[in-house]
Amino acid sequence: MPLPPPASRQRHHTRRIVAEGYRRDDGLWDIEAELNDVKDVPYENLEIGVLAPGKCLHGMSVRVTVDETFLIHEAAASTDHAPFSVCAGAAPAFARLTGMRLGSDFLEVVEDMFGGPKGCTHLNELMGVVLTTAYQTLWSVREAKEAQKPERKKPSIIDRCHALKSDGNVVALHWPQYAKPRSDQP
Repeated sequence: MPLPPPASRQRHHTRRIVAEGYRRDDGLWDIEAELNDVKDVPYENLEIGVLAPGKCLHGMSVRVTVDETFLIHEAAASTDHAPFSVCAGAAPAFARLTGMRLGSDFLEVVEDMFGGPKGCTHLNELMGVVLTTAYQTLWSVREAKEAQKPERKKPSIIDRCHALKSDGNVVALHWPQYAKPRSDQP
């Protein structure tokens, strides 16, 4: 169902985030995410002066190379557009993610390593996008391998959202062994 019609308005800002997952020829996976902020009105600060409407204020990107277990083999970040010249100085530190694993505590690790004055808010934001994009990119590969195991473990996505609740139709159809009786039935 679409959003209700908006009130009369004028756009001032657009943030676009694009994320893509790639299978590499060497068997690893590149997960890339890019963030761009564009103003529809003039933006002024003391360092860059006046940024004309339509020009990029923030332009950041990240690439994380992982294997099928979500182990990070390489991580890189880039700041190509920013309101302050010092902003680009935060990007090289993201290489320190190499050797870590994407998982349930990954965003906490990112916050510990790069939160506040230690990093870049926008690059940190992209790490959440990288995490979910990696999961989406590798889902079918990981699911096919898990389905082949005689004793498969419960998929971690069960009970993570409305559609995948353990007492719902989707889980009953796809993973009947993990389905619970519906709570609204006697």
